[in-house]
Amino acid sequence: MSSSVELEPRYHIELGWYPEHDRSFMVLARTRLCPECQEKLPMNESGEVAVQEAIRDCCSKKPGFTSPKLPVLETMFRILLANGNEPMTVGEIRQRMREIRVDNFDPGSDVLTRLLDHDSYYGLSQLPLPIREEEEVIETEGEDVEDTEEVTESEVEVEGDVVDSE
Repeated sequence: MSSSVELEPRYHIELGWYPEHDRSFMVLARTRLCPECQEKLPMNESGEVAVQEAIRDCCSKKPGFTSPKLPVLETMFRILLANGNEPMTVGEIRQRMREIRVDNFDPGSDVLTRLLDHDSYYGLSQLPLPIREEEEVIETEGEDVEDTEEVTESEVEVEGDVVDSE
């Protein structure tokens, strides 16, 4: 019998979501580029990776990229872009939002989770949750025994005892 620990959900911008919904990540992301990066990255010549890197490395560091005046979902989209679309937990997103919003507005983790889970505009998506095994426990004749030893091919089990067959 093994026990498992649930991991905290992580969110990212699901790039595959856009074509499935007749939308374009490039159009949406390019409008978040600063004027300098818009000039450096021509529309037809730049790919998703180049746009994401420009936003992460340049645009997101400029004043006005995020603002307390932006809607919450837009702010979360920009936070994920600024993070290079690396998956983030709701707690991490919330912390970044607190740093941005000088007006002390804090919708709370439950509201942010609902917004992320029901987004139909930005392609924000929860990654599938892996289950992490804490430790493998084997039940033997009513006793719990930790499985900490590897049994080699030269060892065999005889009536509950492990003996070396050599």
